[in-house]
Order: sequence, then C-alpha cells, then structure tokens
Amino acid sequence: MRALSGGKGSSATQAGFSLIELLVSMVVLMVGVVAVAQVVPWAIDLDLRNRNNSASMVIAERELEQMVRQALNVQADTTQPDYNFTDTDGTAVYMGALPSPATGSVSAAPPSPTQSGCPVTAGMIDFTQPCTAAGYSKTVAVAVITYEVRWNVVNVYGNDNGTMRPVNKRITIAARSSEARPLPPASLSVLVAP
Repeated sequence: MRALSGGKGSSATQAGFSLIELLVSMVVLMVGVVAVAQVVPWAIDLDLRNRNNSASMVIAERELEQMVRQALNVQADTTQPDYNFTDTDGTAVYMGALPSPATGSVSAAPPSPTQSGCPVTAGMIDFTQPCTAAGYSKTVAVAVITYEVRWNVVNVYGNDNGTMRPVNKRITIAARSSEARPLPPASLSVLVAP
C-alpha cells in the first residue's frame, strides 16, 4: 500500500473556483438583486393604489347602504328637493325629483322614468364629465387621501290609486381617490323596490 503525500509531485488535484467563475457568479447575483430592488417600489405603489381602491369601495358601499334604507315615497321637507335625506356625514343626499305632472288620474299613464344626478355612461358614473347636479356628489377625506363620491338615481313611477308614486329606483354610485394616478372608480348599482 502506498501512502499519498501532499507534496509537489502528488497525483491528487485540488478543486476550487477560478477567479473568472467567481466574477461571473457575482455578476449574476448582482443582476438578480438589482431586479428585485426595482420590483419593490413598484409593489409598494401598487399596494397603496389597491388600498385606496378598497377604501373607495367601502365609502361607496356605506353611502349606498344609507340610500337603500330610504323610503320610496316623497318626503315632506321644504328645505330640500322631494327625495332627500341627510347622511351620517351630515351631507344632504338627493335621491331624485318628482315627475311632471306629479299627480294624475287613475286612467293616466305613468310618466317615463326620471333620471337625476351625475352623468352615466354605459351604466357607470362618468368621471370624465363634470357633475353639475347639486346634492348628487360629495367628498370624503380619509387621512391624506380625498375620495370623490357621485351617484345617479332613476325613479320609475306607477299610478297608485290616482297618485303617481315611485315603484322602484335604480341607484348607481361610484367613488374614486384623488391620487395622481387613480385606479378606475369603484362602482355599484342596485335596484330598489318595495
């Protein structure tokens, strides 16, 4: 049996990385780290935008819930239009107007649906157009972000014992944040019937 010696003339070889292999692996590692570092700010921005969009949906749902709870009948209030209420934020919320004529005989045909509020395009609130109808929009501030809420109400009337009364309402509501690059508005629509 021969003993192996670690001297110069031994046949055993030493294994290891060359300088070139080490440099190539460091470049690959750096490219990966830089790629991940560029994704992190993008992910944080997207997370913030998604959080603002979720807050928009919550604000729209909260307002819609208050609207749905309102009676279909005309409320007697001389300080506001015919359909109205004051929401939990203290904002006067309008829910439509009486048709013309407001009353009719039993034989009179009901008027066509009356649409009131902010502009609607393709069944959704259109934020590209200004909302000039008073009482159909509001702003809500949450921390440093302001949210714009708009709605539109379509009242459908029927003849009830000689009086035109609403038989249902289509409420469309949307909210969006005021950030520089907002996501599309959070939109909801519901049909309210007795």
